[in-house]
Amino acid sequence: MRDEITILGKLVTSLDDVRLFCTNASDHIERPWLEHVFAQLAQTHRLIADELCTHVKTMGGERVQRNDHRRQGWRTAWSEWLVRSHFDSDLAYLQQAERREDRLTRRFARAIRRTPDGDTHWRLERHVYEIDCARMKITRVLALLQDDIDARRIEAHASTRSPATVASRRPAARANRDLHA
Repeated sequence: MRDEITILGKLVTSLDDVRLFCTNASDHIERPWLEHVFAQLAQTHRLIADELCTHVKTMGGERVQRNDHRRQGWRTAWSEWLVRSHFDSDLAYLQQAERREDRLTRRFARAIRRTPDGDTHWRLERHVYEIDCARMKITRVLALLQDDIDARRIEAHASTRSPATVASRRPAARANRDLHA
């Protein structure tokens, strides 16, 4: 029983970590429709963490510590650095969210294997389904955003290769070649 309470406490900490990341990301996202996606993800993780905390209390455990700010400061700084070094900040936030959701899914799968209790096991499996749905939503939005970015790159490349642009560059190229000859 004590091991299950410890496992659930670690899961709550992981859920809070992802929730705080999603909340931070929704404050810095440039595309308005993505703010809604990150807000939904944060809400989903908060509800799951609250439900697991309630379950820990009913099992006779102590109150689970929430929002560990010691680790959060370093992770937030790391996330901000990754976003600043990326060419599209929204894409970087989505990629990080996808990685965090994958990590969370693996932690829940490990917790399911380690909990023999039927009720706790059932709750964790239900929450894995919810987290997997959130991960699939991130994957779909990430694919849409990458397609949009690829289309813009192709459009920009095509506009620099249009016949009018190429023809306007030719006299300048000939003049430079004549100067250096």
